[in-house]
Amino acid sequence: PYLVYATLFALIAGLIAASRFLERRTRRRLNAGLLVSLIAMSAGTLWLLVAGLTSVVATTTARVDGADPLHALTSARISLQQARSAQTLSLVRRDQTALNDDFTTATRGVAEVLNKLADDYHSGRKKSLPIADIDAARTALVEWQTTDREIGKRLAVGDYLGARDLTVGPGKSSAATYYAEVDNAIVAAITEARSSFRNSIYTAGQFLAFSSTGILLLSLVATLAVPIGFYDRIREYR
Repeated sequence: PYLVYATLFALIAGLIAASRFLERRTRRRLNAGLLVSLIAMSAGTLWLLVAGLTSVVATTTARVDGADPLHALTSARISLQQARSAQTLSLVRRDQTALNDDFTTATRGVAEVLNKLADDYHSGRKKSLPIADIDAARTALVEWQTTDREIGKRLAVGDYLGARDLTVGPGKSSAATYYAEVDNAIVAAITEARSSFRNSIYTAGQFLAFSSTGILLLSLVATLAVPIGFYDRIREYR
């Protein structure tokens, strides 16, 4: 883009120099053709600058509000699945102590991601985040962690059936239910982040696409205006 900017500024400088030269030679202040050409090239340069800046903003938005949250949420979902695996394996082994650290580490990682995204939203750094889904995931995650502690207590006293019901049962307060709520909320947030990323990238591309067409048309106008302006001057001396 720097070469394009340099070329446009050079053309504008050349048109201004040509206009000054004709002013001295013909003793007329303005040449209509050169004036139209200068206006067209100036408009094209301004258009390109605005389109470039807007494209940069859209690309930055795609990264900040789309790509970064998408990466964080995807990692959080992987950790979520690891935590669920550790929890169900503990039930199979009838001993939660062996895999408790895996569950705790994984869920803590998920909580850190969700809390950071919520902080970014409420602080105004990332206002387009799907905060409703993030808050829903945070709430369900806390309930899941509480249920996991209850599962551990039941396994510790030998209540395997009670632990099983809390781990894989269909009840509203079971770990399976809370896990599904967290997972569904994170999946919804991932979908929103992906859509935000795609929309911002599309916007950036559209600005650049329209700018190339517009600058091409303005360049044609500038190219045609120059000989027309000289033709009028040459005709006066016939």
